[in-house]
Amino acid sequence: MEINLFSKSFGDRLLELWKTNRAAVYYREAAATAEQADAMLELATSIHEHVLRFSSVSYECICNQ
Repeated sequence: MEINLFSKSFGDRLLELWKTNRAAVYYREAAATAEQADAMLELATSIHEHVLRFSSVSYECICNQ
């Protein structure tokens, strides 16, 4: 089932980012910098807000409880 929260190109970019970085971080060959951690938090927050706006069910979110 497709719900089209994001464009295919955005999804492809996220997948490529994950593929590029997962092994190095998993095997501790690379440590995330503070800037990378801040960027990931900002991305996660933006995605969370987008999903809530898109779905119109923000009342279901348990994040603020």
